[in-house]
Amino acid sequence: DRHVDQYSLAAILRETNKVYAALSHGGGDGHTQALATGNWGCGVFGGDPQLKALIQWMASSQAGVLMHYYPMDDRRVAQLA
Repeated sequence: DRHVDQYSLAAILRETNKVYAALSHGGGDGHTQALATGNWGCGVFGGDPQLKALIQWMASSQAGVLMHYYPMDDRRVAQLA
């Protein structure tokens, strides 16, 4: 079940690495300055928005990128905005 698999260490590392790779190689000077994001992977893919927000936060922190989180009226993560 993909909804349970998202909590496995392998799935969390895969998602974290994807975000980190995207952030650490962007921008004209080789570094992305900021990330505007939201409930990434939480629509039709059924991701847990709290887990996905945490993954994005960890990866952006590691990459030194300021993250602006927009929960799009999702009460499960409204406190993160």
